[in-house]
Amino acid sequence: MKTRIATLHRVDPGNNAPIPVDLITASGSGLDPHISPAAAEYQVNRIAKVRKMDLEKLRDLVRTHTEGRQWGLFGEPRVNVLRLNLALNAKTATASKVKGPDFSLPPSKVDIEICRKKALLEHPGAIDKERILDRLGQFLVEYNIQDPDGKEWQVLCDLKSGKLIREQNE
Repeated sequence: MKTRIATLHRVDPGNNAPIPVDLITASGSGLDPHISPAAAEYQVNRIAKVRKMDLEKLRDLVRTHTEGRQWGLFGEPRVNVLRLNLALNAKTATASKVKGPDFSLPPSKVDIEICRKKALLEHPGAIDKERILDRLGQFLVEYNIQDPDGKEWQVLCDLKSGKLIREQNE
């Protein structure tokens, strides 16, 4: 946690606001594509400056990509960072010149099909769920597969290499 705090202060030395807890902790899997609205707000000045965009337009994009409680009842509001970053890249002409992580997806049509075939080859059955994840610029696809014996598998595949990186029986 101390390292994360130091990193946040290093990349945004003028920001004296309290750091939201979800910026200094991580989800158990490290794959959660969401942050709190407070964590997004903590970063808007730095991101607007780096991306050379109007602060209020950035805040509007953050609001657009903020999801409410599930069924209006469970969890907390959250910002989908992957979708927000893709929208930012679409909005800013200089996105490819911005220093920092590349938030563009790999050629997903080809790579997803390769990953899908490999996942089903290892675990024949039906794909119940498929979703794209961003783990600090490494794009993965996660499959939930139910095999003919009724076992459920969670399979992660690296979209860039097409390699299966985790298989777990649920």
